[in-house]
Amino acid sequence: MNRELNGEQLLEELAELRQAQVQTRALFDAAAALKELEGLPVNEAALYLQQLAQERFLSHPVVKTLLLKWAGRLKAEADVPLLVDHLERLVLTAAMVQALRRATERMGKAALGE
Repeated sequence: MNRELNGEQLLEELAELRQAQVQTRALFDAAAALKELEGLPVNEAALYLQQLAQERFLSHPVVKTLLLKWAGRLKAEADVPLLVDHLERLVLTAAMVQALRRATERMGKAALGE
Protein backbone atom coordinates (compact mmCIF):
# COMPACT_ATOMS: atom_id res chain seq x y z
CA MET A 1 0.00 0.00 0.00
CA ASN A 2 2.96 2.32 0.57
CA ARG A 3 3.41 2.84 -3.16
CA GLU A 4 -0.24 3.87 -3.53
CA LEU A 5 0.17 6.74 -1.06
CA ASN A 6 2.55 8.76 -3.19
CA GLY A 7 2.06 12.31 -4.43
CA GLU A 8 0.44 11.19 -7.66
CA GLN A 9 -2.35 9.41 -5.78
CA LEU A 10 -2.85 12.47 -3.58
CA LEU A 11 -3.11 14.74 -6.63
CA GLU A 12 -5.63 12.44 -8.32
CA GLU A 13 -7.79 12.42 -5.21
CA LEU A 14 -7.52 16.21 -4.86
CA ALA A 15 -8.66 16.61 -8.45
CA GLU A 16 -11.67 14.35 -7.86
CA LEU A 17 -12.63 16.26 -4.73
CA ARG A 18 -12.24 19.63 -6.44
CA GLN A 19 -14.23 18.55 -9.48
CA ALA A 20 -17.05 17.41 -7.20
CA GLN A 21 -16.78 20.70 -5.25
CA VAL A 22 -16.43 18.88 -1.93
CA GLN A 23 -16.29 21.31 0.95
CA THR A 24 -13.19 21.19 3.11
CA ARG A 25 -15.42 20.74 6.17
CA ALA A 26 -16.48 17.28 4.97
CA LEU A 27 -12.84 16.32 4.57
CA PHE A 28 -11.98 17.58 8.06
CA ASP A 29 -14.88 15.53 9.43
CA ALA A 30 -13.59 12.41 7.68
CA ALA A 31 -10.04 12.95 8.93
CA ALA A 32 -11.24 13.52 12.48
CA ALA A 33 -13.32 10.34 12.36
CA LEU A 34 -10.28 8.38 11.21
CA LYS A 35 -8.62 8.96 14.56
CA GLU A 36 -10.85 6.10 15.71
CA LEU A 37 -8.81 3.75 13.52
CA GLU A 38 -5.76 4.01 15.76
CA GLY A 39 -5.05 0.66 17.34
CA LEU A 40 -7.76 -1.24 15.45
CA PRO A 41 -6.88 -4.48 13.69
CA VAL A 42 -6.92 -4.13 9.91
CA ASN A 43 -10.22 -6.00 9.43
CA GLU A 44 -11.97 -3.83 12.03
CA ALA A 45 -10.46 -0.69 10.52
CA ALA A 46 -11.79 -1.64 7.08
CA LEU A 47 -15.24 -2.31 8.55
CA TYR A 48 -15.16 1.02 10.40
CA LEU A 49 -14.30 2.85 7.16
CA GLN A 50 -17.17 1.16 5.35
CA GLN A 51 -19.65 2.04 8.09
CA LEU A 52 -18.35 5.61 8.27
CA ALA A 53 -18.74 6.05 4.54
CA GLN A 54 -22.27 4.62 4.49
CA GLU A 55 -23.55 6.41 7.57
CA ARG A 56 -21.90 9.84 7.63
CA PHE A 57 -20.99 10.67 4.06
CA LEU A 58 -24.10 9.85 2.04
CA SER A 59 -24.44 13.53 1.13
CA HIS A 60 -20.80 13.59 -0.05
CA PRO A 61 -20.59 10.76 -2.62
CA VAL A 62 -16.97 11.45 -3.56
CA VAL A 63 -15.83 11.29 0.07
CA LYS A 64 -17.93 8.16 0.55
CA THR A 65 -16.37 6.53 -2.51
CA LEU A 66 -12.88 7.53 -1.37
CA LEU A 67 -13.39 5.93 2.05
CA LEU A 68 -14.87 2.77 0.55
CA LYS A 69 -11.98 2.50 -1.90
CA TRP A 70 -9.41 2.75 0.87
CA ALA A 71 -11.35 0.33 3.09
CA GLY A 72 -10.89 -2.26 0.36
CA ARG A 73 -7.17 -1.59 0.11
CA LEU A 74 -6.31 -2.17 3.77
CA LYS A 75 -4.41 -5.44 3.85
CA ALA A 76 -1.91 -5.29 6.73
CA GLU A 77 -1.81 -3.74 10.18
CA ALA A 78 0.81 -1.25 8.98
CA ASP A 79 -1.63 0.04 6.34
CA VAL A 80 -3.94 1.59 8.93
CA PRO A 81 -1.63 4.37 10.21
CA LEU A 82 -0.35 4.93 6.66
CA LEU A 83 -3.91 5.54 5.50
CA VAL A 84 -4.66 7.90 8.38
CA ASP A 85 -1.53 9.91 7.55
CA HIS A 86 -2.41 9.94 3.85
CA LEU A 87 -5.92 11.22 4.44
CA GLU A 88 -4.67 13.87 6.85
CA ARG A 89 -2.23 15.07 4.15
CA LEU A 90 -5.09 15.07 1.66
CA VAL A 91 -7.24 17.25 3.93
CA LEU A 92 -4.43 19.68 4.72
CA THR A 93 -3.45 19.99 1.08
CA ALA A 94 -7.06 20.55 0.01
CA ALA A 95 -7.46 23.26 2.67
CA MET A 96 -4.27 25.02 1.57
CA VAL A 97 -5.24 24.91 -2.09
CA GLN A 98 -8.68 26.29 -1.28
CA ALA A 99 -7.18 29.11 0.80
CA LEU A 100 -4.75 30.00 -1.98
CA ARG A 101 -7.55 30.01 -4.52
CA ARG A 102 -9.65 32.37 -2.38
CA ALA A 103 -6.67 34.67 -1.82
CA THR A 104 -5.94 34.76 -5.54
CA GLU A 105 -9.56 35.62 -6.30
CA ARG A 106 -9.51 38.43 -3.73
CA MET A 107 -6.27 39.80 -5.10
CA GLY A 108 -7.74 39.77 -8.59
CA LYS A 109 -10.84 41.63 -7.43
CA ALA A 110 -8.73 44.15 -5.53
CA ALA A 111 -6.61 44.79 -8.62
CA LEU A 112 -9.77 45.44 -10.61
CA GLY A 113 -11.06 47.82 -7.94
CA GLU A 114 -14.09 45.71 -7.05
